[in-house]
Amino acid sequence: MQPDAANWVYSTVAWDLAHRLAQRTWRVDGQDIALRPDSSGGLIAWQQPWSNKAGTAHALARVRLALKTLPNVADPILVVSSQATRISRTMAYARTVLAEQAETALPIVEVEMAGRGRVRRIHRMSLQTLARLGMDHSVLHNIQQRVEAEQNADARGDNESQDEAEAGTVGLGPIRPVQGKTFSFPVGRGVGMHHLRELDRHIGQILAPTPLTVVQDSRARGFKQLPQAELSVQPGDIIRSLDAMNYQHLRLVCLWYRDEMRQRMIHGLASVFGLDPQTIDPAEGIPVPLDAGRVSAVFHCVPDFLVHGPTAGQETAVAHIPSLKKEPATLVGVWAETEFDAAAEEEDAMPPADRAGTASGPGPDEDAKHQARRTLARLGFVSQFTADRKEAKRKKPNGKQTDHQVILSLLDLCRSLGIIDRRIDQVMVDAIGPHAADQVAHCGIHVRRQSRQGKDRTAKICVTASVLRFPRCAGVAD
Repeated sequence: MQPDAANWVYSTVAWDLAHRLAQRTWRVDGQDIALRPDSSGGLIAWQQPWSNKAGTAHALARVRLALKTLPNVADPILVVSSQATRISRTMAYARTVLAEQAETALPIVEVEMAGRGRVRRIHRMSLQTLARLGMDHSVLHNIQQRVEAEQNADARGDNESQDEAEAGTVGLGPIRPVQGKTFSFPVGRGVGMHHLRELDRHIGQILAPTPLTVVQDSRARGFKQLPQAELSVQPGDIIRSLDAMNYQHLRLVCLWYRDEMRQRMIHGLASVFGLDPQTIDPAEGIPVPLDAGRVSAVFHCVPDFLVHGPTAGQETAVAHIPSLKKEPATLVGVWAETEFDAAAEEEDAMPPADRAGTASGPGPDEDAKHQARRTLARLGFVSQFTADRKEAKRKKPNGKQTDHQVILSLLDLCRSLGIIDRRIDQVMVDAIGPHAADQVAHCGIHVRRQSRQGKDRTAKICVTASVLRFPRCAGVAD
């Protein structure tokens, strides 16, 4: 049973853990690093910056703590991440400022600046509110004085402040503006694996969790590059994965609303299972056997569920489909059509100054793909969507073009269902450091950025992790 607490409880626990971790010095490579808590509930190496050789550019190592609950895990999980925060030489364009308080025992304050453009200021209401409450607002006044001093120096054409910044003295004072843009900078943002391993050891010594044995292997262990046309999933991979997961049958539910997509799905399935697409003409809701009774496909035309609009993706549009019912020993995957929105992609490709007058695509509440994916997830089904076919830039002389979108969509669907790629066997044979291959759990992490939709310029970063354990018996998957 997971705890059901307000958000402020999790934030408070993270702050308390940050104070506990800051009480002990972190010793790395013979150096003592003093981690100080910040106002956001993290830690910061305030006194030990990373600087370039000239001492004119600096970055601070920061540790962020977050207490979260995860699916199928009863206890809350402490998520620890680390990164380097680059320090700007001046306050110009700085959105965030780190400031040290008068008493070193107090946390480093992270202040968000108000305004837009080159000159940003402390919000006047913040100063007035703290003054009314009788609270110490000297940190905010100091930041505002720094902004005004630089602004006056620029107005006078005084180069003294700029000379100090180039000497590195301004960036390491009690007020340190964070560089807001990704300009060229001599110090990177990443902290490296050695930093993360030492941080894990330091936190483990304080909080005393059960340590993990991490083996570093410097040899390349990548997959063999295959032609894109040969990446399609193999029936043998499907069968052995079904056996390993104790499933007797795989049912692919194909949802469509245009006959063009229906034909593309048929040709894609026929290509994977070695069938003649001319012999496949599935009727509505009638399963079509694909591989000796172990795999079948069933087609359903559901325009109300797939067409963009305010009512798209509703559960009522697929409630009548018997194929979307869970059955014992049957693994179900949903392969669905989604409409390609040329206007939305064109707008996303344009720079901000050129987007005026462009028709926007469907909003977040009208995009059928997002709504349908959420509905299918609530029903407990893995889904994969395929858009309109893109014309190949280079056409083959014989006129036959490989539908790469269909091939890769089927491959992604099978991966999401837990069907293991056959090439994994080829890299899980050699010893990993002092351990045999069958004594190591292989963890893979995939990071990707979601495409931006219409006028929404924010992009979500999706991080997916999976763990592969060596097969218990030869010829099966785990």
